Amino acid sequence: MKGIDISEFNGIIDFDKVVKEVDFVMIRAGFGKRTRLKKEAKVDKMFKRNVEGCIRVGLPFGIYYYSYALNEEEAKEEAGFIISAIKDYKDFVSFPVAIDMEDSDNYKKNSGFPTNEVLCSICKVACDTLGNAGYYPIIYANLDYFTHYLKEESIARYNKWLAWWSKEAIEKIDKEKYQMLQYSSIGKVDGIGSNVDMNESFIEYNKLILY
Repeated sequence: MKGIDISEFNGIIDFDKVVKEVDFVMIRAGFGKRTRLKKEAKVDKMFKRNVEGCIRVGLPFGIYYYSYALNEEEAKEEAGFIISAIKDYKDFVSFPVAIDMEDSDNYKKNSGFPTNEVLCSICKVACDTLGNAGYYPIIYANLDYFTHYLKEESIARYNKWLAWWSKEAIEKIDKEKYQMLQYSSIGKVDGIGSNVDMNESFIEYNKLILY
């Protein structure tokens, strides 16, 4: 299935055009709080508009959020915040809810960087919290993260969404290990004025019975 992931950075989106181009959308709900910097968790500015746009045109969608959790307690609180933010649309979420485990702004690095065991514990707590709330959890990270940090047995059972920006990724990816692939950050889709992340899902999540 061909998909995109979107956030406030993609601006105003014309979903009447997008629905003709893709099979699903992953929508950013927000990001967790940065406890060390005393910055509160936030909902994506375009979350409501993006979700309601997908619902209106009948486009299957999932959710993702950027994690700032440094331990299990913060992971549970963060997942709870996202669950609360998306609860009004629960019946429409037919793709996974993803925890984004990357460190693009170096918050984790500047906070001592959790060990591999702790990073995997954060994933486990988040996924279990999301699963218990009735969503299908998935872990998002790039190839380096999955290769060197997120490799504990404790998270082996969870679905994984790999960011691997390469023309060869779709052919070379291990589809048994990774269920979704983000293969480009410079995609072009009619209805979106900016570059957009392009994805493939190897599972038709919208046809599964979610727990």
